[in-house]
Amino acid sequence: MKKSNSTSLGLKVTYPKRRDAIVKKATELSVLCGTDVSLILFSPKGKLTSFATHGRFVLPWDPSCIYSFFVSFFCHALFWCWMIHC
Repeated sequence: MKKSNSTSLGLKVTYPKRRDAIVKKATELSVLCGTDVSLILFSPKGKLTSFATHGRFVLPWDPSCIYSFFVSFFCHALFWCWMIHC
């Protein structure tokens, strides 16, 4: 199913507002919980935007590295959750 032009245009127009709102909420969450927060967002055109509190998040910009980055991150996160619950 192909998106209509009006829907596609609407997404392009509202994306900057939604992105800014999400970044604001991530910043608030970081301050309230005292933790680091990282975001990875893709625009309707597929443009990558990353955000991190305290500038600690570094995303590899080489597309071939992004997959291995996510795999290692999620494997580590799943292992950590498993260790907590065992």
